[in-house]
Amino acid sequence: MAVKKEDLRQACQPLITEVLFEESLSKESQQTEKLLLESSFGSKVLVEELLKLKSTLQGESAEVLDEYYAEKKLYKEAYKKLSSLQSSSVISALFELTKMNYQGACRTIINLKRRTNNTEILENSALALIKLDYKLAFDELLKSEFYLSDWFQVQALQALKIQNVNIFPPLASWLIKADSYQIFGCRLKAFSKSETETKELATLLTHSNESVRKEAIKTFGKIYHVGIYPRLIQIYADEPVANKCEIIKVITSFHMVDSLDFMIKCARENSQEIRQLAKNAVRSICESIKEKQSETPVFDLLPNSVKLKAI
Repeated sequence: MAVKKEDLRQACQPLITEVLFEESLSKESQQTEKLLLESSFGSKVLVEELLKLKSTLQGESAEVLDEYYAEKKLYKEAYKKLSSLQSSSVISALFELTKMNYQGACRTIINLKRRTNNTEILENSALALIKLDYKLAFDELLKSEFYLSDWFQVQALQALKIQNVNIFPPLASWLIKADSYQIFGCRLKAFSKSETETKELATLLTHSNESVRKEAIKTFGKIYHVGIYPRLIQIYADEPVANKCEIIKVITSFHMVDSLDFMIKCARENSQEIRQLAKNAVRSICESIKEKQSETPVFDLLPNSVKLKAI
């Protein structure tokens, strides 16, 4: 069997080469194609070779392989695996369908997602939709209830980055969902660098879940919304150490001389991490002032209460 498989692989090479570069197949390649497609095993070998080559191609050549995959209905074997009781087989099929950019699979993937309770399959089907049709994927995701893990969110954002997507559902549509969806909504906001919906984002600063509050704080820093500065100062005292550290990082990124008094107070807290961040913040802000106004002595720019304490 191994020899036969290797023979089939070797036969695939001239066939795929002609698919890419010739307007029509030679008689020999037509016979090879027929041999491959007449059995599940042969189709599997052909798909494996297409997947290998597809990973090295971009642009028009990649599209030619996608069209060939769809035209010859090579997705049929993947569809069979979507009904498997083995998660690994289902995920393998999803990988194949997305790698070959077969958008005709979207409805089938949605049906798969709606009928399973398997977290791994739920996440992979949602990711597959994002890669195939991100608009449809968002609509479906907002109807979902499964937990969006950090790992899922990382992969989703990477898929969106590859597609150069920068238009997302309104933040408000994520805020009516569970906590993990609210966090994802914040990350989409940060990803897009959009400065809209800051009022909606600010409502998360009083959320009961400290992880949601932390993500909202980070997002204000990512979109560089300096106007949130007074609110961050206001909530600081009641936040856990991790969130306090995030507030210091965000305010530091604003390079505001008015924040130096606040940073000095932070530098006296019990947490070593907070103290170090606050000290670094003071130095960073002072250096920023020096760069922008090098002709003015830095101490002349500082509040009196901060002079001689900034080191």
